[in-house]
Amino acid sequence: MASVLIVNARIVNEGSVVEGDVLIRHGRIEAIGALQGQTADQVLDAGGRYLLPGMIDSQSVCQNGFSTLVVESRAAVAGGVTTLLETGGANQLLTTLSAREALQDECDGSCHANFGFYLTATADNLETIKTLDPQRVCGINLFLGAGTDNAAVMLEDHEQLEQLFQQAAVPLVAHCEDRPAVTENEESYRGIYGDEIPIETHSLIHSDEAAAPVTLLALQLARKTGCRLQLMHVSSVRETGLLGELVQD
Repeated sequence: MASVLIVNARIVNEGSVVEGDVLIRHGRIEAIGALQGQTADQVLDAGGRYLLPGMIDSQSVCQNGFSTLVVESRAAVAGGVTTLLETGGANQLLTTLSAREALQDECDGSCHANFGFYLTATADNLETIKTLDPQRVCGINLFLGAGTDNAAVMLEDHEQLEQLFQQAAVPLVAHCEDRPAVTENEESYRGIYGDEIPIETHSLIHSDEAAAPVTLLALQLARKTGCRLQLMHVSSVRETGLLGELVQD
């Protein structure tokens, strides 16, 4: 469909709600306003319903593996999330292009949301990462500082890390934490609360000591190489301070 005109909508945009119309042409919003004089291949009358922009989940994780992505995408769309960027669970990470292409083929035409997949960095796929097509892979999923229990995807060699930051053709999304330190903290609170650990202890488990040094390393490498970096989670006061210092510089 080349163009779609949505009329009589209550448009939610940038903190306000206004009545109006939206013209979409070739998959992009071309105009917002009083557009009922415009022509389009398809005209949809919203009948006063709310029209909201779709949200992007930049760290989607299918709880039961990729086999449930189609079902979970339906739930996402129902909640207003129209784009899923999938990292995969700890034991179902995409580390090869062939696995990524197979999943793409499986989801094409059946997934209810727009979707993209991260390729997870390992010590064995750095050559592949150098040649990634940004149109096919949305980013590189990086576990830094033993940020996972999956030893196969840990990158701890500094030379390899710097090479990855220098040569990545797509953005890096990094999980930065010292997993043994996090596990030790978690077990100490489990000794107090059992399995019902209060949510407010999260920043204590993912403490300054467990997270900030690894986050600092990632920020230093990104600054040195000019790599596009996204931190997947920030849990400690010191990490926010590091980001504040970076902005001030």
